[in-house]
Amino acid sequence: MGTDHRQDFYRQANSFAFTPKGCDVFSESAGGGEYLTFNVVPELLSSIDTDQPINKLVVGSSVRVARELRMRIVAGQLIEQLLIEKIIEDLVQLLTTTRKTVVFLFRPYQLKRLDEFIDAHIDQSLSVLMMARVVNMSAGHFSRVFKASIGVSPFDYIIQRRLSYARHCIRCTRDDLSDVALKSGFSSHAHMSMMLKKYFGCPPGQLRMK
Repeated sequence: MGTDHRQDFYRQANSFAFTPKGCDVFSESAGGGEYLTFNVVPELLSSIDTDQPINKLVVGSSVRVARELRMRIVAGQLIEQLLIEKIIEDLVQLLTTTRKTVVFLFRPYQLKRLDEFIDAHIDQSLSVLMMARVVNMSAGHFSRVFKASIGVSPFDYIIQRRLSYARHCIRCTRDDLSDVALKSGFSSHAHMSMMLKKYFGCPPGQLRMK
């Protein structure tokens, strides 16, 4: 960043990144993904070092804020300007108080293995012990490292992966919603619908392409 040379970087799930003005960022992923992007005026960033990029900052409160915004966007709800400004202020506060204390504990290849394992077994019952074995950790240590690295619990992360897969199937296929639920690892259509309403703010039918 800050030069005319390309510099690849790994985007950690649920993490926050800050790039200074003038740094163009291009992102691509074979598996797809969602990014919530803010452009912030310099006046709101006066309390941090705006010349330095920040990457892989994981803070649970910022994850919750991002999910609330995604829910409103997917459901087509109006987002007030004051809410956006409050969120930006909170993110700036995070950058000034936590950037030196947050440590990413998982290696990129470890998270890649976990994602591949989860996706390959998305329709099956998963456990912390099964995931811990993928990265050669004890179950207790894995849970602590996971929450510190990703910002959410293993259970919540798997729910998010299942919802992402279900959302893709609903939007891009004509599969029966009950079949989509089972393929995504939910116990029933009702279970999937409940989770979609909780995390996306809308029922499955609202996500289906016309």
